[in-house]
Amino acid sequence: MERKKGRSFDSKGNIRFEGYYLNRYKWKGKDYNNYGKIIFEGEYWDKNERWKGKEYDFIGNIIFDGEYQNGNRWKGIIKDYDFPNGNIKFECEFLNGKKNWKGKEFDTKGNIIFEGEYKEGKRNGKGKEFDSKGNLIFEGEYINGNRNGEGTAFNNNQRIIFKGEYIEDKKYNGIEYYYNKNYQFIREYKNGEKSKKMIMREYFKHELRFEGEYQNGKNNGKGKEYFKNKLIFE
Repeated sequence: MERKKGRSFDSKGNIRFEGYYLNRYKWKGKDYNNYGKIIFEGEYWDKNERWKGKEYDFIGNIIFDGEYQNGNRWKGIIKDYDFPNGNIKFECEFLNGKKNWKGKEFDTKGNIIFEGEYKEGKRNGKGKEFDSKGNLIFEGEYINGNRNGEGTAFNNNQRIIFKGEYIEDKKYNGIEYYYNKNYQFIREYKNGEKSKKMIMREYFKHELRFEGEYQNGKNNGKGKEYFKNKLIFE
């Protein structure tokens, strides 16, 4: 088997391939479009059919990276970009010739904002949401693009602010948490309605000192006191 380096051109003299040939067929190299832009880089198999490599869009972004079968995309990562700035906005797995719908979404600056499962282009299944700084703000289940099912939401300090069930992006059943310096407030959600009463917990140097009912901005008269994590009054 003889490998040779070379180029091929179209009838107008535009370069269409540059690389190595094996027995007169492409073996390893680059394909170009009519404007001289690279559109594929990789390896070939069986009479010039693509086998493994990367595809590029007209401004040089990688839109597919993986393997081919019979010259068609078969297994890898497919990417979509936001034009004209060229930042990536979506990528997902490509498996057995189809989008596997396990992917990632990005904001206009290229920061990841979602990672999880999709169905027919919408968030569907399990996933995670992130803020622009990469902090996890939600992890749970989705249906038709909305939070549906069990999930947990977090604040910027990675503290839980809600844990429970969502329906159509709304809190339905679960526990909501608020934080204020050394205090933690807990409110329950039932059937989409939040309770008027809350549980207040007071901490000192991360040790629980008081836990009791809280309503209308005041203690409600019932509570427990602790010292060194031991109950001393109820």
